[in-house]
Amino acid sequence: MLYQPTAEQVKEFTRKARKVERMLQSKGGSLVDPTLAIGKVDEIIISTTVAELVPPDGGRIHIVRVPVRLNREWQEAINAAGPDTPGNYNVRKVGDQYPPKGNEVVEVEIVLMNFGPNGGNWDKAIAWANQYRLKRTNPRHAFGIGEHKPELHREFKMGYMYAVATEECAFEGDRNACDVWWSRSMRECSLDRVEDCGDSAAWFTFLRE
Repeated sequence: MLYQPTAEQVKEFTRKARKVERMLQSKGGSLVDPTLAIGKVDEIIISTTVAELVPPDGGRIHIVRVPVRLNREWQEAINAAGPDTPGNYNVRKVGDQYPPKGNEVVEVEIVLMNFGPNGGNWDKAIAWANQYRLKRTNPRHAFGIGEHKPELHREFKMGYMYAVATEECAFEGDRNACDVWWSRSMRECSLDRVEDCGDSAAWFTFLRE
């Protein structure tokens, strides 16, 4: 579905675009000068995206950009994201449900949402994302965060945390989700039932396209 910005979002974007125009003119550039404009245009898009997303009461939002290899072999992807993942973890057994796609590295913008100290649950997280037309993440998106943001828990000032991929899978009759855990100097991937995801350490991940 084509995303339709609100009147307020269009107004905000226009205001920021004019600010960039003034900046370019002051530097002797033009609106088609890519060397001056590209960084500022990206800044406008990100700031507008952040501004329009409202976290749940008591919650937090964070946005990251990371490269993701959607065609990576499953075990290799797990090892890159969670080098401390034991060989017998169930997350290693569901790769057939997430076949490799494409043949290149893509950079994606991922929205991480945390419910805060009181926690939440899977259904509330999906409902929150749906109102903003965010898309669910493949586990390889969450793995990309683990691989390229190894100190994310320290950045968030959390002793431990986990990023939940929101494209679920079936395992032993349960609805499950793959996730990446950070704790001190350790990172590991795991497979958890969706009803177990949502405590104060959980960060649900979504794509904004």
